[in-house]
Amino acid sequence: HDDCNVQDHPVQLRVWDYDIVSADDVIGMVIVDLNGLIDPDGPAQIQGWFPIFDTIRGLRGELLVSVKVDFFGDVNPYKESSAGIRLYSASRIPVGLQLEEIRGFVEELVVTQDPEYAWADTFRTARTSNEARRLLLYKLSGQLRRQIGWKVLELGCNAVLGYQQGFDLEGEGGIVARCYGTACKLRKDGELFSSPTSAPAALLAGAAGAH
Repeated sequence: HDDCNVQDHPVQLRVWDYDIVSADDVIGMVIVDLNGLIDPDGPAQIQGWFPIFDTIRGLRGELLVSVKVDFFGDVNPYKESSAGIRLYSASRIPVGLQLEEIRGFVEELVVTQDPEYAWADTFRTARTSNEARRLLLYKLSGQLRRQIGWKVLELGCNAVLGYQQGFDLEGEGGIVARCYGTACKLRKDGELFSSPTSAPAALLAGAAGAH
């Protein structure tokens, strides 16, 4: 899908020191998730002070970041993609929205190799190994949201309530990333129903309790 690269791969900003004799070293890294910027109802830009950590020495600083996404012809190519699916961790209907339809439980699972146990880990630094796992978790998070979003779109829905996401370290085998929730269709207060099928709020409570 066209939204794969943007949703799965966050922007990486690395801060390096300057060494006259030896090679320059990475001090820390800031990772910026772009999913909010390609959301049709999202902000125009992401701006602010982001914390940056030296995970080896235990130091903390801040980096001023401003990120904006411009579309050719002012047309958002992701407006019909899974980027527009709303993921709500709460099982309650958000304020200003009404429940139109519930389609049921959806889930997604991704398994990948843990970089901590890759062959390259035998000679790379602890900092590099730690950052490799950190970046992988960000990518897995974006991949989960994108893939479950497409499932929700296929069901004719536009949101997930009770969305949960987690990671399990399976020994030396790899990392298992999981997410799940209740696929539903929400509409803004005052909008007409887009279909004759609807579900009362009591069904939502039952679906959330079944999880």
